[in-house]
Amino acid sequence: MLRNLLQTLPKLTVEIDCGHSAKGFVVAHTLVEGKAVGGTRIAPGLSQEDVIRLARGMTFKYAISGGVMGGSKSGICLPAKVTDRERNEILDNFGEGAAPLLHGGVYMGCDLGCTYDDRDRFHRAAGFEVKVPDGFPYSWPELWKHYGPVTGRGVYAAFEVVHQNFDLSKNCEIAIQGFGNVGQAFALKAFYDGHKVVALADRLGSVYCKEGFNIPELVKHASTDGIIDRAQLDQSVGVFNGDTQKIIYAPCDALVLAARGDQINAYNADKIQAKSIIEGANNPVSRDARDFFLSQGRGLAPDVVANCGAALGTALIFNNKFEPGMTQQEALNWGFSAVDHTIKRNMGFFIEQYKREARPSQEVLLDLGDRNLYEKQASLKTAA
Repeated sequence: MLRNLLQTLPKLTVEIDCGHSAKGFVVAHTLVEGKAVGGTRIAPGLSQEDVIRLARGMTFKYAISGGVMGGSKSGICLPAKVTDRERNEILDNFGEGAAPLLHGGVYMGCDLGCTYDDRDRFHRAAGFEVKVPDGFPYSWPELWKHYGPVTGRGVYAAFEVVHQNFDLSKNCEIAIQGFGNVGQAFALKAFYDGHKVVALADRLGSVYCKEGFNIPELVKHASTDGIIDRAQLDQSVGVFNGDTQKIIYAPCDALVLAARGDQINAYNADKIQAKSIIEGANNPVSRDARDFFLSQGRGLAPDVVANCGAALGTALIFNNKFEPGMTQQEALNWGFSAVDHTIKRNMGFFIEQYKREARPSQEVLLDLGDRNLYEKQASLKTAA
């Protein structure tokens, strides 16, 4: 079922002229009752093929997580240099061009390079406002001021399962590539659970601290786009500016990839020293590299299982899976708990099946998606 679904062409592919030499793309790979959900990536050099690949990944994520929602993705390819005024105009033009799709059921949220303010700006340009189901205690913009860490916390839930099932230290030394929403949320959870984050990378380079960083202080002084304030670092911290990939070769218990795709493949997998690899970004590890790590007995959390927090949380709310009458704090606790439970269940299945049969990891993931799709179809038939 899922194998065939992932091979299909997108249901919808749209290109938008955003002005200032910028192009926008909206791709709905699958539609469920005319609806699809995905984030909006903003980056120079982004292509339509990139967005199609990401949209297909959203279909995979929703199948794995059991969320009843079509998979989509949107993106804006920015010129190499753009002023703040031009960037705002590009966002406005994207919103105006995407308006019929937003109003028609293709939701465009945040992704790499797209802040909540960016999302709210192009939503306003489209005259679009997310209508949350009756009984949910938050407006959509207000919810994400508090629910933003959900993906990073979900990635941490996947790490917890890896930690329990592989030969890792009780208090791990962790390296994290990327210090945006996902990286920060993961690092905070790890810090409070007694692990040491010893290496971090942002888009300026990497920093190292053998004793482990004080993550709450680091987060306090980080910029909104995840840039670590070097002026606030202790003199004992090693700073290496200009090389954002150096960190993936650091010796550590867990390497968390929370920045960009295509970081580890067959050509560099044998140089990775981490005892486990946690995929917090989209497509950061190739299939053959995944199988290489697993064949060595190293822990691995695939992206389609680990970093589905925002996608799954959105689907749960849109599909009315919450209890009406909850307070705002109860709604947050429910949202975080539901995502953590789903990810831990799916990680448990993935690890158990791989250890039992040692088949290619992609086959195990496809089986997991099929199982969850069949279960979801059965429950919908029963409810009907």
